[in-house]
Amino acid sequence: MTNAVIVSTARTPLAKSWKGAFNITHGATLGGHAVQHAVARAGIDGAEVEDVIMGCASPEGATGANIARQIALKAGLPISVSGMTVNRFCSSGLQTIALAAQRIIAGEGQVYVAGGVESISCVQQEMNLHMMQDLALAKMKPEIYWNMLQTAEQVAKRYKIGRDVMDAYGAASQQKACAAQAAGLFNDEIAPITVTAGVVDKVMGLTTKQVTVSVDEGLREGTTVEAISGLRSALPGGLVSAGNASQFSDGAGACVLMDEKLAEQRGLKPMGRFLGFAVARLRA
Repeated sequence: MTNAVIVSTARTPLAKSWKGAFNITHGATLGGHAVQHAVARAGIDGAEVEDVIMGCASPEGATGANIARQIALKAGLPISVSGMTVNRFCSSGLQTIALAAQRIIAGEGQVYVAGGVESISCVQQEMNLHMMQDLALAKMKPEIYWNMLQTAEQVAKRYKIGRDVMDAYGAASQQKACAAQAAGLFNDEIAPITVTAGVVDKVMGLTTKQVTVSVDEGLREGTTVEAISGLRSALPGGLVSAGNASQFSDGAGACVLMDEKLAEQRGLKPMGRFLGFAVARLRA
């Protein structure tokens, strides 16, 4: 049986809004940067890539119009390389890796790029809400239109997860991430990128500037359970707060997947091997 392996990865640092500035970098630029570096790290010719499969939770606006195809071109791959955008919300990027691996196993190709991209700063506040809900479906199953905040509150309620446990987990996550970054454990996977940031100035209005990002933003050094336990919940009477929830980030990541025999012939050391994939729904 043919096996699929990951031979290289690359990602942009996770960028967030800060000090009155916000990212206004197009998804094609973010994703193209990650794909370009992943392909270069694999040491392959771009023409060998069968398909660029990119996941996106909000595939519209700056991440719309088949953003995967745009990313392939922005990465400098030949025009003969196709692209496919996948949306499974928060697991979109993971789904692309499964799809690429499954196509290799099926013998449809030997080299694929899979990953994900989000440019939340450019999309979230500009999202098209016209006829977003099917009224009959909303009446039949309103939970289908829940956002992640509503879903998180429901999960906490159902499985009796208390605020103290959530805060402890949130604080530990920050502490581990800060320690890992300080130890340089993210350096090899990050490809620094220069992006355009929009800056709101009281006098000049909206201006732009170039910002080079080389480390993940949003890491809060010194976070403790005590420091976040008193934060107001996002929903009245809820459990999710800014201290125990993940931030919205702009960024992209990409993996090069290859037929294991081909990788062996090229002398490439696999970083991971695809073994299987399954999905499950959460009952509301």
